[in-house]
Amino acid sequence: MKQALVLLTLLGGIAFSAQAHEVWLERSSDGSVKVQFGEPGSEYATAEELASLSAARIFDANAKAPLTATAQADHLLVKTQDGKSDVSFYADTAWQPWKTETGLQAAILYARTGQEHTKALQDFEFTPVKSGAPEFVLSYKGAPLVNHPVQVYRPGFWSKSFTTDAQGKFALDTPDVGRYLLVSNHTTEGKQTLAGNEVDSVLHITTTSFITQ
Repeated sequence: MKQALVLLTLLGGIAFSAQAHEVWLERSSDGSVKVQFGEPGSEYATAEELASLSAARIFDANAKAPLTATAQADHLLVKTQDGKSDVSFYADTAWQPWKTETGLQAAILYARTGQEHTKALQDFEFTPVKSGAPEFVLSYKGAPLVNHPVQVYRPGFWSKSFTTDAQGKFALDTPDVGRYLLVSNHTTEGKQTLAGNEVDSVLHITTTSFITQ
């Protein structure tokens, strides 16, 4: 419950609790990737919610060769081409647009696992300053997001809040062995068309996971 409240605070302004969910990717020991949808360490998606991700785009460094996901009981499973490359995820149809005080809002979910490539492949993304290093830049459409909130989950889903610096960077201590998860959101205002819907704003939610040994 504590983690859920942290996420609801981080994603403030969302009309209903289902939309506090996000997508994150988990690399498995066999090289495959699990697509998780829900609240880290607290709540995971139902089969119906997973079905809303059926049009998602999943890819590795070769963005022109999409990867295929198959539905499991509480996650999607992606077989990767080499079992080690960074994998990215994009979905803009997870939810129908909802009403806010300023009009209709829609959401885009971005996710990534790995910290090898240092160039952003999506509009909203964490990228490592140096390959394999626990220092990241948070950017939107190539521009660093300055003084922007970030939530970090350490192994066991213990969480801590960070703020990016004047260059959009933040550095982590990684004392625990296991999976770390970075989460942030960014809202763009103004009339936009997303997945065929005319909306007044878009909520962008991004996550990146990586494993320390």
